[in-house]
Formats: sequence, C-alpha cells, structure tokens
Amino acid sequence: MSFVSIIVRKNFITVMSDGQVTQEGEVIRNDYQKFKKISPHQFIAYTGAKEICEQIVNQVPFTNNNYHLFNIAKQIESVINESKFDNFRLFFAVGGIEIDGNITSFTIEHGSSRNFKELVPKDKDDICYAFLNSEVLDSINLEEKLILFFRRTGFNKPEECLQTQKLLNDFVEGLDSTVNNKTFSLTIKK
Repeated sequence: MSFVSIIVRKNFITVMSDGQVTQEGEVIRNDYQKFKKISPHQFIAYTGAKEICEQIVNQVPFTNNNYHLFNIAKQIESVINESKFDNFRLFFAVGGIEIDGNITSFTIEHGSSRNFKELVPKDKDDICYAFLNSEVLDSINLEEKLILFFRRTGFNKPEECLQTQKLLNDFVEGLDSTVNNKTFSLTIKK
C-alpha cells in the first residue's frame, strides 16, 4: 500500500513517502516518489493503486500560480468516489500554500470508508498531520509513535519534522511489507 506522512505547521509543510511499489504481493519498484508538485508551493501525494493514482494526479497540470487547494481536493474526491473505483483503497493529500497565503492540507480517503479532512494549524504552536496507509493505520495508533519521535527530534523546524517522518517511515516499514526505507521528501515554506 505504501506510506506517506504529512506534517503541517503554521509556516511550513513537510511530506515524506517511501519508494516501494507492490503489485499482487511482488515488489515491482523500490524508488518511486509518491507525490507531485502542482505549483511551486503546492503538491499532491497519494497511495493506493499506482496506475489509478497517477491517472488522477496527472489531471492536475503544473502551473506557476497557486491553485485553490480546496477545489483541487474536492475534484479528486469527486473522481475517486465514482463507482468504478469501489474495489480500490485510494488515499490522497493536497497541500501547500493556499490562495489566502496560509499553509493547509486536505486528505481524501476512498475505500472501506470515505473521508475528507482539512488540516490547518490554528496558531504557531499547532501541529497537524496525516498518514496515508491503510494496512498499518487499521491496526496501530501511529499518533503515539509520532509524539515519541517528536520528543527525540523536535518539531519546530522542517528538518526536525523530516527526521521524525523518517523514523516513522522506518517504523512502518517494520510492520508493513509494502513499505520500504527508501524515502523521498518535500518541504514547502511560507
């Protein structure tokens, strides 16, 4: 299934994905980045059926201007809620600097349940986060591990959040054979 983590702070957002692609239980790739920049300050991240995710993500072309992220997230939600995807678990996150200048992210889940969530830090001390992975999230509380790793690395700078995300990715890799320890990261600062 893969693993993507997103940490949203008032002045920055960090994204980390593992690099493994698994199909029918077989590893077909171990160096695949599961996010794409859609503008200089915005991204889409995803996990699930690779070809379906790519098809959906590629409908959003790169632009030098910022998108209205809420509209992009709602567009993705509409596409993945079509009945032709009912047999797949798909997870997306859209984030970065919103049109109003604030850092924000939206997560969209399609599978056993359908969820749409907005992640917006309320103040400079607030931390929002999301994890895109079904197998591990269904069986363990990753929030506890995230807090434990934050105590080790800190969380006030992008580099500290990325260190935490790497530790979290390595932890998930030990539990989920569809996740590897080769990671890709993205930081967007306000």
